Amino acid sequence: MQTMRRTILNEFVPRLENGPWIVQSSEAARNPREIVVIGDERRTIIVTIPGTRGAITARGQNELLACFSGRTAELAFVSAFRDRRQLQKHLPAIAWDTSVWLVQEPDHIVHFGRVPFFRLIRRKM
Repeated sequence: MQTMRRTILNEFVPRLENGPWIVQSSEAARNPREIVVIGDERRTIIVTIPGTRGAITARGQNELLACFSGRTAELAFVSAFRDRRQLQKHLPAIAWDTSVWLVQEPDHIVHFGRVPFFRLIRRKM
């Protein structure tokens, strides 16, 4: 988990648009999984490190929404996986309107939903 957290901080956060970002790492109160919260006054990105609990499911998304209910910032949920193989194990449970980021393919993000939320990853020119 330490390695994944470090990878998120060193690889994912620098690729985000419109920094600087405030980053906090903790375990979610109602949802015992490690999360990294990245935000500014307009947007908050909640990145979960699945570990043994898996990706953000519909239930987990609702629990995290409750934890952040006082925020006025737009929320985005991202599950971080090492690679496609790890993602494949959790794919059936991933909640709609969440995203997935892969360490193995750091310049891309996959969104599960009809309408994409704000663009997260800065495009390389």
